[in-house]
Amino acid sequence: MERRARLRLELASGYFARGQFATALDEVRQALVAWPQLVEGYNLRALIHAAMGDNANAEESFQRALQLSPGDADTLHNLGWFRCQQRAFVQADTLFQQAL
Repeated sequence: MERRARLRLELASGYFARGQFATALDEVRQALVAWPQLVEGYNLRALIHAAMGDNANAEESFQRALQLSPGDADTLHNLGWFRCQQRAFVQADTLFQQAL
């Protein structure tokens, strides 16, 4: 299951990089069905939603990733970037410090 989930996540990352957000979300969904504890999946899903302007779902996905792994540096960094996009610079700085 883990291998299949990671392959789906790799596909999702490639689609995301190409701007194919709907396909990327579908691949992430399939990865999370295969392995619901995949922190990287929630992190990537958050980034995709953020790129689509869906801030509520981005926030939800970041929070789920942090529930699974509170100290995950990648998630903390990406959430900090997301806060910068929202112009919440104090919160972003705190998140960047935690990521370090």
